[in-house]
Amino acid sequence: MSQTTHLTVLDKPTSSQHGCRLATALLGTLAILSLQLSGSIAESTSPAGQFFQQWSGSGVALAKAPRYIPPKRRGIPKRTQGGGSRGCQTLATGREDCTLSLTALVPTDHIGLTSTSRPVLSWYASHASDQPIQIALVEPGVNQPLWVGQLPKLKSGLNQVQVPASASELKPGHLYRWTVSLVDPSDRSVSNLVTRGWIERVELAPAQSKQLMALQSPMERANFLAETGLWYDALTEYIQSLHTNPQKQQPLNSLLSLFKQVGLSQVIEWEQENPTFSKPLS
Repeated sequence: MSQTTHLTVLDKPTSSQHGCRLATALLGTLAILSLQLSGSIAESTSPAGQFFQQWSGSGVALAKAPRYIPPKRRGIPKRTQGGGSRGCQTLATGREDCTLSLTALVPTDHIGLTSTSRPVLSWYASHASDQPIQIALVEPGVNQPLWVGQLPKLKSGLNQVQVPASASELKPGHLYRWTVSLVDPSDRSVSNLVTRGWIERVELAPAQSKQLMALQSPMERANFLAETGLWYDALTEYIQSLHTNPQKQQPLNSLLSLFKQVGLSQVIEWEQENPTFSKPLS
């Protein structure tokens, strides 16, 4: 049976950050990915590509990039982004952005995997909105949603919720779809501004579980999970590492590198124009 839950956004620590941190991270992402992608960024004509080209000659020492190894099975994800006019926001660059876009932080060409029964779902907003947000988790072919929750508003940048204990657990081997949409406060109807992601729960082999338990830091766990192909679990660990170590550059470098590897370049461009990972929460 479906349930509606009012949630609290998973927050970041309120440590002060410097705006130049994102530029350094983007620089780090370029240097890392230029080796992995054989110059594909340098060929880009997008704003992010031009930004990366500008800094490609720097000799900054960088931490090792994460290596995400996707599952062999591909398919389904095509549309992870929704957009529409929902007010304007002035970006850090001075440009006014009047189009709100939501992007599920998921791979663009395959289903993301998790080993957890109640994973964290993450999406990115090009700017904030005071409209309530509805999150729905469904299993295709099942009439009732597994879970429906609401947030009071949309934050600019990263947004996250964890599937709560009141919802049914995700079952191994089952495929699920989740959506995020704006809610019209006047009649509580859901708008057509929707982003969606797909998720499948799998089980780690006993040897993999033992390896994971032996790792001490969030970054070590994140790298292991990324190489194991567990997208949702790795993303959660990278973000946790970023939040608990805001003074370190490596977590942000790794996070942006991970986005680039799965086709989330638009998120990197938004961060370039209006940094949010390097800001304290408002």
